[in-house]
Order: sequence, then structure tokens, then C-alpha cells
Amino acid sequence: MDSSGVIEGAIRQARYLLSVARSPGRSCDEAINEIRTLLWSCSLDSTLSKCSDAVLSLALREAQMAVADPLKTSAVTLELLRVILDDPCINTALGIPHDVA
Repeated sequence: MDSSGVIEGAIRQARYLLSVARSPGRSCDEAINEIRTLLWSCSLDSTLSKCSDAVLSLALREAQMAVADPLKTSAVTLELLRVILDDPCINTALGIPHDVA
């Protein structure tokens, strides 16, 4: 898979993990640990080090910084990740239609 595919896949997986974080019986800490594992994987880190600074790679780097802050509670970190990964520019880059209401 090329670097853009790896980055897009990682964002989609992180968004999925955020969506299941809201499930009953799931703890915020558990969700953050899963997302942190994804975002700080060696393969993703290697891919980010070699790719250009496009919107998706910049969003992943921002998400990495969000989960790296040990002073934020898990609930605050999850909300920050939602803001980062549900940005209209990210949705456009992923081909997700903009919801016009």
C-alpha cells in the first residue's frame, strides 16, 4: 500500500475507534490506548516521516500530539480527537460528503 493509502487507512481506523469509544461499557482510557497504539505504530510513524505535508498527514500528526499529552483526561483527549478527525477538510479529503442542513 502506498503512503497515502496507509495514512487514509489510519485516519479511517482512528475515526472508527472514536465511534466505538461511545459504546456502552467502553472506557475512555481503553479507547485512548487503542488510538494511541494505532497513531504511534512504527509503520505509521515511518510512513509519516517519508510523506509530504498534505491535509491527512497533518491531521494525523496533530492527532499524535493530542494523544501524547499526559495532562489531558481521556475524555478531553477523545473530544479533541473528534474535532481534529471530523474536520470538514478531512471529510473532503476522504471523499465523505459534506452534510448540508
